[in-house]
Amino acid sequence: RVYADQLGYPEECPHCGTTHIPYPDIMKATAMQISLGWQLFPFIGPIVGKLAEHCNNPPLYYRGTKLKCFWASPNLNMIAATKERKMSTGGKIKHFLVVSIAFMKDFAIPILQRIVGISVYVVILYFTQVINKQNLEQMGVRMFQFVMALSFLVGYLDAFFPLLALVLLAIALVASKKQVQQAKSDKQKFGSTAANIAAKLEQKPTLWPLIGQVIHGVSFGGSCSIYFFNEWKEKNLSLDSIQLMG
Repeated sequence: RVYADQLGYPEECPHCGTTHIPYPDIMKATAMQISLGWQLFPFIGPIVGKLAEHCNNPPLYYRGTKLKCFWASPNLNMIAATKERKMSTGGKIKHFLVVSIAFMKDFAIPILQRIVGISVYVVILYFTQVINKQNLEQMGVRMFQFVMALSFLVGYLDAFFPLLALVLLAIALVASKKQVQQAKSDKQKFGSTAANIAAKLEQKPTLWPLIGQVIHGVSFGGSCSIYFFNEWKEKNLSLDSIQLMG
């Protein structure tokens, strides 16, 4: 809260109701400062400094009770608040699917982010110890393959998978909740008959916005692929360079 007061941070936390800068951002910035300080020491400094960076991007572990919203699970809380008391078998299956997606968004993906972040550090530390003049060509290529694969995974876990989980969660919520609530609202407002409610429940939500987004993404990705392929053919770039640019 001190940083928020000094910097005039305007946003209020939706979980604890106070104004503060997100705790993971503070921890990451602090870890980078500690890392910079440690790297002034030779030999052991970069090892400890980089460990501090990788263990706090995102933060690996927190033990305490004051940061109440650090382990917040907004999606699971939202689903628990809107859970119906009586559900059919199909409704229970849909609810379990929605809870699974919310759990993936709130807990599984953050845990995977931490595991992959530490894995990058371990791989770099391991290969810097085993590489020598005799195996430089073989082990160097293998190291870059591991690091690039983990780096791609870090990028997907930071941007793509959370967005995909949100899209899936939104689709599941629309499929399981929206039509039922709309039908109940119509019944209370207009006195709809049971036949009209059943007809509304059978209606499917429009998929045109989702189809448009998919077409846009496919066209953009396809144009980038064609561009990189043409660059590779004209300038004789290696496939490794194309993969790195991608």
